[in-house]
Amino acid sequence: MAAQLAEQIGAIQVNETSQPAPIYGMKPLAAKKPKEKNVEGTPVDVITNIKKLTISKNLSIFKYSVKVIHYYKSIQYGEKAIEISKSTLKGKEHEQNKEYCHVAFLKAIRQCDQLKGGNLYYDRQASLFTFTRFSDENEINITLTGSDICSRDAFIRCEFSLKKVDESFQTTSNDIPRTCNICPALIDRTPLEALNLIISCSAIDNPNVYTNDDCTHYLYNTDKVKTVKGVGGKTSVVGVKTSVKTLEGAGNAPCLYLVLELKNSFFHPNNTSLLNVLSSYPDFKPDIRSNSTFICKNRHAFVGMKVTRNYGKNKSLGNEGAIVNIRGVGLSAAECKIVVNNEQTTVEKYFKDRYNIVLKYPKLFTIEARGKFGNSEYIPVELLNVCNFQIVTTEQMSKKEQESLIALSAAKPHLRRATTEAVAKEVGLLSSSINEFLKVADQSERVKGVVLPKPTILFGQGRKVDWGALARTGNKKPDTDFMDVGQFFQPAQCLNWEVVFNEGGELEGAISQLVSAMTISGMKVQPPKVTFIRNEDLKTVFENAKAKNCELLVFITDKSCNYHLEIKSLEQKFQILTQDIGYATAEKLFFSKDTKKNIVNKLNMKLGGINYVIETPYFKDTKLVIGFESSQFGGLNSPTTVGYSANMSNHFQKFTGGYHYVKRSSDVYGPILKDIVFRILTTLKANKQRARPQEMFIYFSGVTEGQFAQINEVYMPAVKDACRMIGNNFQPHITLIAATKKHIERFFGTDPTVGICNLKAGTAIYETVVSSVLSEFYLASAVARQGTIKTTKFTIVSTTNQKEPLYSLMKLTNDLCFLHEIIYHPVGLPPPLYLAGELSKRGAKLYSFRVSEFDKESRENLEFINQELGYSGRKLAGLRFNA
Repeated sequence: MAAQLAEQIGAIQVNETSQPAPIYGMKPLAAKKPKEKNVEGTPVDVITNIKKLTISKNLSIFKYSVKVIHYYKSIQYGEKAIEISKSTLKGKEHEQNKEYCHVAFLKAIRQCDQLKGGNLYYDRQASLFTFTRFSDENEINITLTGSDICSRDAFIRCEFSLKKVDESFQTTSNDIPRTCNICPALIDRTPLEALNLIISCSAIDNPNVYTNDDCTHYLYNTDKVKTVKGVGGKTSVVGVKTSVKTLEGAGNAPCLYLVLELKNSFFHPNNTSLLNVLSSYPDFKPDIRSNSTFICKNRHAFVGMKVTRNYGKNKSLGNEGAIVNIRGVGLSAAECKIVVNNEQTTVEKYFKDRYNIVLKYPKLFTIEARGKFGNSEYIPVELLNVCNFQIVTTEQMSKKEQESLIALSAAKPHLRRATTEAVAKEVGLLSSSINEFLKVADQSERVKGVVLPKPTILFGQGRKVDWGALARTGNKKPDTDFMDVGQFFQPAQCLNWEVVFNEGGELEGAISQLVSAMTISGMKVQPPKVTFIRNEDLKTVFENAKAKNCELLVFITDKSCNYHLEIKSLEQKFQILTQDIGYATAEKLFFSKDTKKNIVNKLNMKLGGINYVIETPYFKDTKLVIGFESSQFGGLNSPTTVGYSANMSNHFQKFTGGYHYVKRSSDVYGPILKDIVFRILTTLKANKQRARPQEMFIYFSGVTEGQFAQINEVYMPAVKDACRMIGNNFQPHITLIAATKKHIERFFGTDPTVGICNLKAGTAIYETVVSSVLSEFYLASAVARQGTIKTTKFTIVSTTNQKEPLYSLMKLTNDLCFLHEIIYHPVGLPPPLYLAGELSKRGAKLYSFRVSEFDKESRENLEFINQELGYSGRKLAGLRFNA
């Protein structure tokens, strides 16, 4: 025995260099800036989707941890225990475990007198809240048996246990102020966790409601809203997403609020077989092969779908059956060969021998799934059922289905607000009193906002946009739309370029239209050479252009050719600027001034020009503004693409950038932040026309509140280190800002004639419904061309300049939104963020397009991937190549 123990101890490998994960959050974030009086702008009334919550004083809430363990028969161990109350599974498997927990909880209440009669709120996993404290026993244990708990043959029993948590066992309604703290690690999250669950319970218990993990309550079978249908039985379902938050409030203390946001999603059909779903697609036949046109067109619609097995021991289990994730298709059951007991057989024969099933459609393709040991297994389509309550992913929708869902979601403000209220009531979220302790206000909160002044727009020859004149002419367009009032502020030149057509597809007159528009805008232009794509050979076009030192290739081709990604891939490879124009778009050059202007605007920016600048005291040459955004395409092994952009070029209002591939993780910015900021500062330093930055503003998109401490304690030191690498005496003020549109707050304007309407472009909301401890504002910088405006939320997370007024940051952000320059109106994000997002998408798409060129070792070598697919250090790096 001692020898065995010594051998086990000797086998243990100790990593002496391993360190415990750092704990962040004890260092204060940027303190909330004092409110400013008499800010510049037009005050406006704003209606929200946020309702005030009132909770009884001195109300105790007790938190208990729940453990639900299923025991199954096991040949190897006799019994096998599986804890399902701390499920690490995702998707339908996780929801299946939650349902098991709920069933066990309901039966435990019936069997245990201590659990009867109280207000119990269970999250169907590991937490339970109650207003009534149980007996002082340390733990309640209940054994549950029966097929109503689990109908699987191997199931033996379920152990349900309940005990008070070690920390935060008791909280009270008086602890609400503790749910917000300038030090994230000191936030008491228990009260909000409890209240979110308490408010959701009425919806969770509603049999006509499906609730998923992000607290969205989908309402089935309602005539309150319009629905749309998709192929394969897809149906839109309306829901309401909820969140309980502690916000600033109108008084001197933080207040509780309930946020309600409308949500529309497509769902796959319930209670149906996969065969029924697929057979409803056009051109389906029961002998379709895996390499058919049908599969090429429709594969995306069912790959990733969750299904259950309808054979063997799973046949009688229904929704309790083993869940299969479809990851592809295989040969027909009659053709597909598998190995069983070291002998080769077909899928068709295997199901006849093993389950005595004679397949009706042996010539139909099979479904590829992950086998028990990670290998592929192949299952006949006719033996699979679609899991109930399954949301259709964007990848599973056709373009037409995506458009129909977007149109359904793009409701006008008055309709969106009314529908949200109606659905929330039907779901069960808006009863005047959730219980005797908690009440929801009848009316949504109304707050004050301000419409920020527009900056001055300056074109060439010193000509400025006259905002007053636009208003006086009775212009029916939004008051932030403008027109050019002269030539470009800094026209580029285009002397050696080519226009490329498909062979036999030249559009006569298109070139003269382009050249004329470019000349009128002030660009110095020579007529381009004309070349043709022969035999779909784009590479030869680039090789020839490279040999002639061509600086720009303008493609005018039919969109059905689908050349776009290949053009951009070859642009990166050969470092020649490109503009891809669809044939139908090029035809508009003859009659659409906007189309012509849009294309010429892009060409001037790509070639290094500046279309116009803004004049504002809030954006100066001494301010460096950077944006970071990330994109993820492809499978789990694909890298994340981080896009970045900054005004680092030869003019402080010119934004350029690039992208960088990083390993997928919860923090994609931290590992590369110092290097990229140093790269930006080095580029800026090389531009002798530029002043040395005195202030740096860095916007991060896609970060959550849970990462604020990391921004403060990891990102800020990284940026400071990058500055020190430039020089020890280089110490600009630094402000780090989190920006997101992934919030559920909605804001509506009011109009005496139309009532509820969209906010005016430039509206900022910065009080009452913002953080009580951090400086925060919502900004509607652009006009909503359809539907209801979605504001961007900006939070000042960390700063070395606490004296900088919040108003100046709001004004800087809004003014920057006028600098996209391709279109003549502001966009929804400041250019460093907008361009960083576009660059991250470009990089991700190029990776997915070219990844097949690389072997497995090269794909995992991010240094190699960045060198092969990036723009950094290349000829086009200093240009806005993706304008």
